[in-house]
Amino acid sequence: MSGIFSRLYTPEGQKAFREERQRKIDELTSMLARQLPPDKRTEIEVELAKVRATGLGYIPPTKPGPEMIGSFTKDQMLEILARQTEAGSALVTAGLVEDWLEKLLLAAGRELSNKDAERIFQGMGALSSFSAKIEITYLFHLIEKAVRNDLRVIKSIRNNFAHTTRFVNFGTEHIATDCRRLSTWNQGASNQQCYQDAAFDCIKAIKSKLDALMYANALKEEPTVGLSK
Repeated sequence: MSGIFSRLYTPEGQKAFREERQRKIDELTSMLARQLPPDKRTEIEVELAKVRATGLGYIPPTKPGPEMIGSFTKDQMLEILARQTEAGSALVTAGLVEDWLEKLLLAAGRELSNKDAERIFQGMGALSSFSAKIEITYLFHLIEKAVRNDLRVIKSIRNNFAHTTRFVNFGTEHIATDCRRLSTWNQGASNQQCYQDAAFDCIKAIKSKLDALMYANALKEEPTVGLSK
């Protein structure tokens, strides 16, 4: 999966964002060349200054839609998980979270070839384990402490399901104890629901940081456009 992710958040997406930003600058500059009421001119000049200076005044348009977890909506993913055994659901959920951590690390670092990414994230690579991904993303300020804490618990629960020779479920004492450590735990919900809620909250936080990194990377190459008088 690393080879795919190493291409998702590098040149193409950033190039598209820069091009869209440049188009907006050109559009605003063209508007200023017309005869405009003073208040409208001021409004456009302020917007143009924001776009040119920081890029925060304009975000590429996106169509509103349901919350996504990878290629699926959250509801679709919950439906898939509902068809799994409790162990299967726990493993799939943790795998999704780990995939998003990998995306975040790839976006935060230098651009890598697929071969280099595989060397780092697969086999005996330095960031091949869930634990390593969690600790490194926290070390470099890519996730907050609360997210790091939930991720550690998710990893522990995943491991308790994966590395056992006996039948366990979310009601098994040591797994239930872990679930009570999650930030989403409450007595009115099942342990499995709290686990899934914590995982989806972590993915949401990771995705938010990932989006911010993508925009920051796209803005590194500032366009050189003069303001028309």
